[in-house]
Amino acid sequence: MATIEKTFADHLYDARERPGRFVTVDHVDGGGTIQIRVDTKSAVRFYFRIKLDGREVRKAIGLYDSTAAPLQLSQGKRGGYSLTGARALATEQAKQHADTKNDGGLPEQERKRREARSIERVA
Repeated sequence: MATIEKTFADHLYDARERPGRFVTVDHVDGGGTIQIRVDTKSAVRFYFRIKLDGREVRKAIGLYDSTAAPLQLSQGKRGGYSLTGARALATEQAKQHADTKNDGGLPEQERKRREARSIERVA
């Protein structure tokens, strides 16, 4: 029996039916998944999700922009991304995570960036 692949529109519909829940849209080359979530104001956000030491870690990619061209990699006029743009950013994050996995991966890199910013503010 053949399986029918869901389109992004199907995933978007599922997410809008269940606000506040994460809906997996696609797998990312290099590991992880792209997820979307609809917030209380009906804004749709992309997330990059990985598993690290058995726990889920999500990193926000940005808002979904329905007016962005389907193959646009950069942010659209409204400041959001197309699925293709979010996929490209998630692929970059997967590579960064893989390159730094032995040192704690993306979560540790984010912690170090926040720490460096707070030190800069104090100085």
